[in-house]
Amino acid sequence: MKVRDAIKLIEQAKKAGADVVKFQSFKTELLIPRDQPKMPYQQKRAKEANQFDMLKKLELNREQHQQLIEHCRKVKIGFLSTPYDTQSADLLLDLGVQAVKVASTDTTNIPFLRYLRSLGLPIILSTGVTAMAELERVMQEFGSDYPLALLHCVSNYPCPLDELNLRCIRTYQEKFGCPVGFSDHSESIDVGAFAVCAGARILEKHFTLDKIAPGPDHAASFTYDELKEYIRKVREVEQLLGDGKKRVTNSESQIKLHMQKSLVAKRVL
Repeated sequence: MKVRDAIKLIEQAKKAGADVVKFQSFKTELLIPRDQPKMPYQQKRAKEANQFDMLKKLELNREQHQQLIEHCRKVKIGFLSTPYDTQSADLLLDLGVQAVKVASTDTTNIPFLRYLRSLGLPIILSTGVTAMAELERVMQEFGSDYPLALLHCVSNYPCPLDELNLRCIRTYQEKFGCPVGFSDHSESIDVGAFAVCAGARILEKHFTLDKIAPGPDHAASFTYDELKEYIRKVREVEQLLGDGKKRVTNSESQIKLHMQKSLVAKRVL
């Protein structure tokens, strides 16, 4: 990724109303073998011969990380990244990040999760391609006191609407008692708002400068206009849901005087 494109994405995310932008931090040589084949959805959209060549072009070095973090501070939006290896996790810690996101590919990578836990940073953990028994094992590893949030996720790009299963958000909340969000890979502009209704407290959404740009994820990502409308719908739903505390609202207070029944004498007492 060219830094100027990343900076433009940061500015568009801020303008669209996002709270945080998230990147990916990795060393390709530590992540996959040189002949690793592309996944099915990547085969349709990425020109490179294999995953190694595709990912190598997308690496961010230390200087580029620093540039992006500084620009996020400048425009007042949060910076987050997903480390895929211990060296990248160390880099993010050294650069002063406040939390890390763990991709679904590492949800069952217990040694790596243990290493991240040792760093003490809050973790947002995606749960795509993960069975409940596997997730239960991971949650035992962290314990109930660790600052951890889960993201319900279906790892398909784009994800069919009939596989979203947003009720999993409530299932996670009831079973694990931690903050739960949704990593949205659908093409629907309404799903974020639906996820909030289902209890999501964090939303992750891919967006791009150009849907037809070369690369594996652009076609399934939102444009700026789509992201802006997506966030507008989410904010509207947040407002509609309120805090759940029953009270007489400001607009009801005067109506209450005229609307509710009371005892009245039928004659002068």
